[in-house]
Amino acid sequence: MAIFALGIGVSAFLLFWLEPLIGQIVLPLFGGTPAVWATVLVFFQGTLLLGYLYGHASVTRLGPRQGAALHVALAVAALAWLVLQPGNSEPIEAGALPATLDVLRVLALRVGPPVFVLTATTPMMSAWYVARRRGTTGRDPYGLYALSNAASLGALLAYPFLIGPTVGLSSQLSLWTAGFAVLSGIFAVAAMVVWRASRASHARPRPGRQEAIAPLIGSATETPEDTDHRDIGWKRRGRWLLLASIPAGLLAAVTNFIAVDLIAAPLLWIGPLVLYLASFIVAFSERGRRWVPGAVLLAPAVVTLLWVPIGSAGGWPLIPLIAIEWGAFAIIATALHGRLAQDRPRPQRLTEFYLVQSVGGVSGGAFVGVLAPSLFPGIWEYPILLAGALAALALTASRPIPGSPSAPISRSARRRLNFSPFFVGARMRVGPYVAVAAVVVAIMAAEQSVALEVAVRWILFGGLILLVGAQPRFLAVATALALAIATLVIPAPALLRDRSFFGVTEVIRSSEEQVTV
Repeated sequence: MAIFALGIGVSAFLLFWLEPLIGQIVLPLFGGTPAVWATVLVFFQGTLLLGYLYGHASVTRLGPRQGAALHVALAVAALAWLVLQPGNSEPIEAGALPATLDVLRVLALRVGPPVFVLTATTPMMSAWYVARRRGTTGRDPYGLYALSNAASLGALLAYPFLIGPTVGLSSQLSLWTAGFAVLSGIFAVAAMVVWRASRASHARPRPGRQEAIAPLIGSATETPEDTDHRDIGWKRRGRWLLLASIPAGLLAAVTNFIAVDLIAAPLLWIGPLVLYLASFIVAFSERGRRWVPGAVLLAPAVVTLLWVPIGSAGGWPLIPLIAIEWGAFAIIATALHGRLAQDRPRPQRLTEFYLVQSVGGVSGGAFVGVLAPSLFPGIWEYPILLAGALAALALTASRPIPGSPSAPISRSARRRLNFSPFFVGARMRVGPYVAVAAVVVAIMAAEQSVALEVAVRWILFGGLILLVGAQPRFLAVATALALAIATLVIPAPALLRDRSFFGVTEVIRSSEEQVTV
């Protein structure tokens, strides 16, 4: 277990050390716009998908022995790529391609091969661990995924406070290359462990009839979750895809909302990414899972807290609004990733689970970073994802018990016009929402914000939806309608609206008959 945990931890640390490092190198080439960071996220999520696809194919087609040898060879080739390429970015400066494609091109030429190797490490080494302990008891291999995200979180926090301020970019590149060389050695040692375990399993006597059919009927150490979920159909894969794509899209959307609409500050994008990784740690660790039901319970309130400022974002106090954005995103990501972790398959299918999850991650990131700027004239992807979060929780909820907040309304109740099922559990939904909203209103009143009256109206409107939102699907539909009104109907018509890689430009006529850009 130790060598696999070490390899996964080191690879995750290097990956999330490289992400802000290469972002700092690429950012000046493209004007420093927040869209560059969104594209960097798309690159890493897309490479993660390719790495997980390769890992799944290696485990299922080649087996642990050949797969381990191939991974070591690829790591050595990626190390050679790092050592032999030019030491500066002059030969691969921004070119004539569209900005998004050019950012992806620069990243692929600069760090594509090593990132590909790093992204494949967690599913592959987890599968090696499962193969090595086959027929024996051991720790849940999904705990290695929590370890991977913990190491990623450590690198992300170390960069702005320790690595970045004390080490120059060129020295960081050299240190990072040395760390990748050490990781290649860890891969070689892990491959030797896999080879020895495989040779020992081939040397054992052939199993009897009962031993031979044990893998088919399940071992004595399997949990009910393992035996109940042997068959993986497209419906279940669709749930994984949905639960992974919404948080990934919100990661980019929240980051863009803060960096574009609120404040342009260095390294502010780290906050949402830290919370995104922490939600995986909570969801996939044994101790952290106890927090998931609370996150699911608070999700309707925090989603509403996120969409209410859309109708009056300009007048909200900056620091409380950023705190709401970060805190609400953390709860939503934990709720959705918690549902994802609860539906994980038996360990023998973990590479497929990770692959589908990575498809969801890259889909959500690409929706915000690539598709939305081309499809939407305004920032429509953010409200779409907020409504999608409630829809995902509604569609993946377990079968409700009669009388619970999510229990369907019976026909007899509908005939009697009994609306009480809509109000069940209102205190738990509205209470946290009112507490936070009251603090924000008090701050706006103290600052004599010009948007106070508008903000109060939206807060009351959001509270009303929460009050009658005991039915998850009704809450999702009502929220979607409210967001459509806030996004498409209420905003003043613009004389000109244009959206590009660098943001949204609007020309509007103010009440004083002045044209404002």
